[in-house]
Amino acid sequence: MPSGTQVRYELQTNGTLLSDAWLDLFERYEVAVGVSLDGPPRANDRHRLSHAGRSSAASAVRGIELLRSRPQLFAGLLAVVDLANDPAEVHDYLAAFAPPVIDFGLPHATHDDPPHRGDPSVPEYGLWMSKVYDTWLAQPEHRHSVRMLEDIVALSSGVRGSVETLGLAPPTSVVIESDGSIEGGGGYLPHRFSAADGYRNPSVYCADLEYLIRHVQGSLRQHGWDPYAQATSSS
Repeated sequence: MPSGTQVRYELQTNGTLLSDAWLDLFERYEVAVGVSLDGPPRANDRHRLSHAGRSSAASAVRGIELLRSRPQLFAGLLAVVDLANDPAEVHDYLAAFAPPVIDFGLPHATHDDPPHRGDPSVPEYGLWMSKVYDTWLAQPEHRHSVRMLEDIVALSSGVRGSVETLGLAPPTSVVIESDGSIEGGGGYLPHRFSAADGYRNPSVYCADLEYLIRHVQGSLRQHGWDPYAQATSSS
């Protein structure tokens, strides 16, 4: 690692086993903690049941509340987009925990194993995230960031985004999996994969991302800001 490189550590967890003892350890080693929660109990339990097949929602909420008692450790919340869930309801439920950041992740998928869609001709994930954007923008009392949406605003105005899932910035994070394996941060590269062409494909979410980007930029224009003019002046 190059000298002078600053390393920040963040742990992602479902929050169910967090305790004061764990937080003491994280505090000692300056490890920030993010919690994965897909929304209200009904939404979260679609994919996040316990090993015994029971709801994990209450345990996750208990872990979040414990983290909130030590805000210096609370990195934010992560929700995986599920088209079966209501985007505004999910956003508002997560926002009620007053996290510093809400991350929305698109489900891992490839061209050989595409994401679930009700209608493949419709950019359903882009529509879903556009509703999150509208909900987030309509409530100025919230102080949390939504990383994907803020990155679209930043990239549209010529500013480098914070993560490599959008734009062309080089990766600045690595992921250490629970089995010890190490991989690059972000999920956009796997979304390009096919057995026939490797990674020489557009993202399986290309139409969704295009729809979302155009939606955000359209909103900026309605508020008197031309992102293209901003990008030109910044170059």
